[in-house]
Amino acid sequence: DILQRRVWLLHDLCLIFSNLAALLPGFWTLRQHAYSEAAIFLASGASSGIYHSCDVGLWCFLKFNVLQFLDFWLSFMAIITTFLFIPTIADPVRGSIRVIAVIITATLTVIGPTRSVNVAATFALGALCLLLGWLIQYFTDHHRGRRQLQEWPIQVMIKIVNRGLRWEFVGLGFVMLVLAGGSMKMETAPSYWIWHSLWHLCIYVSAFFFLCCKLQTTSEGESVPRGNCSSCTCSSNAQV
Repeated sequence: DILQRRVWLLHDLCLIFSNLAALLPGFWTLRQHAYSEAAIFLASGASSGIYHSCDVGLWCFLKFNVLQFLDFWLSFMAIITTFLFIPTIADPVRGSIRVIAVIITATLTVIGPTRSVNVAATFALGALCLLLGWLIQYFTDHHRGRRQLQEWPIQVMIKIVNRGLRWEFVGLGFVMLVLAGGSMKMETAPSYWIWHSLWHLCIYVSAFFFLCCKLQTTSEGESVPRGNCSSCTCSSNAQV
């Protein structure tokens, strides 16, 4: 019985402390002075750890339904935040889009936090935010005369995307995202602790790689050369 209790405790601790992976995107965005993003990532990891602590019966800081809402809602917001960080757009615009995302994700969470369709809906919303951000970036560049008028809009969009991303980090982000999805699919009652712990690790590491894929841009809108080791150490679009 004592051995079994220790094994269960180990399982519980894995579920709780696997959320420390949120420190990767949290401190990365903090280093970029993106304080709003950092707060969301760190709050997401903390709320998930506290929620699982309550779920397994170790310690409940708040009522279970409150912790469950915070866990799922902040997880959804962490996904949106990752997508929204990539385009180079003005802080007020980014903040306005985030407010809309807050309302939508909170609604999804209230309707049914554990519904798997909510995850797909959140990723779709994140992709929409990313596309909207790039469109805003395109019109901003066009207004400032950074692109020749004879270029087709699709050509300009491709250049914006290509100049602003480090594709090796995009690839790593997708690999970790696929692993996170696989972990979620493998979850069963007996193995929930290990697969959900891996989900925590993979999804936060995936967010970290996607955040790293954003290249620094100069005041003229050009990216720092890809070979420059500082190209992924600071961002020109920091949140205040």
